[in-house]
Amino acid sequence: MICNKCNAPVNEGEKFCPGCGNDLSVNPPIQGESNSQPVEQPTVDNQVVEQPVVNNESMNTSVASNTTPVQDKVNIWLVILSWFIPLAGLIIFFVQKKSSPKTAKASGICALISAVLSIVVTVACFSLIFTTFNVVKNEAKDDMDTMIEDVLDKADEIIEDAEDKMDEIEENIPSDDSVLDDTTTSTPSDTTSTVTVSNDWKQYQIGIKNKVYTLPMSYNDLTTATGFTIKSTDANSTLPNNHYALVNLYKNDKLALYTELFNNSGAEAKYIESKVTRVSQTKYQISQGADAIVFPGGLKVGDAITDAQIITLFGQPNDLKNNGSSKQYTYLSDTTWTTTNNYKIKIVDGVIDEIQLDNRK
Repeated sequence: MICNKCNAPVNEGEKFCPGCGNDLSVNPPIQGESNSQPVEQPTVDNQVVEQPVVNNESMNTSVASNTTPVQDKVNIWLVILSWFIPLAGLIIFFVQKKSSPKTAKASGICALISAVLSIVVTVACFSLIFTTFNVVKNEAKDDMDTMIEDVLDKADEIIEDAEDKMDEIEENIPSDDSVLDDTTTSTPSDTTSTVTVSNDWKQYQIGIKNKVYTLPMSYNDLTTATGFTIKSTDANSTLPNNHYALVNLYKNDKLALYTELFNNSGAEAKYIESKVTRVSQTKYQISQGADAIVFPGGLKVGDAITDAQIITLFGQPNDLKNNGSSKQYTYLSDTTWTTTNNYKIKIVDGVIDEIQLDNRK
């Protein structure tokens, strides 16, 4: 048995504790064995002073409970923040790596993965944008080139249609002489020629008086052979390289020939220094006194001819416009912008109304 105050051993039957003098009748001893030596109680004037009894068991329990380590848990909200804001995750890693290592580690890993994914996605997006831009740019360039070619082709067609309309208008406009005197008509000059021109229109030959010329030819050669000239106002006009111009030639101030001048000299040149790539003559021009030019097959404006004769000479046309009494036969070799090669014969009421030969190289 032990004293319930000082934990000193007490023999059965004793009335007072030998260690602290506790009245065992009032405070009976308890069962058990003492694990400490009896504490000698201090006395004052031979009086025993009671000391508090220390319960070793409860003290040991309290100390044990106070030294239990706190369990480290991951803060899920800080981890989420680290995923969306990698910089915040980096800060959390360094700040809490001692106090909360699990949270610090999880935040650092999320921040690192998020940063790497962001870089990968950014690089992929820029690559996609760059590739798309190049594709769109190339398609736009191809579309622009196609559009320019279409516009140039349409421009040639519009010019040719305008020339046809001008011919029809000129045929219906009386000359100055006929306005003054209805009984007076212009007499064409002598157009009889013994020159022989190839039946193959792709030879691009024309006969002027008794000499054969091949298109393209120089402006000086054409004006010397025919006596036809451009207006003085056009004499000093210029053409940029790889450009052409439709220019009319006159005889005695009357329209005698349509021409196309083309400059491919490599530099800007005057009209009179350019090549003649097209000649076109109408029945109206002949009626105004122009000398008739002999075209492939020996054809001249004003000659009577049949459809069968044309087909016999040149074969089936690439294009035939039939407007009743008016027909136009078109033979084509090439119709690109820089090379236009064709031969056109317009017949009205069985008579050749206009002939055009074109060889732009």
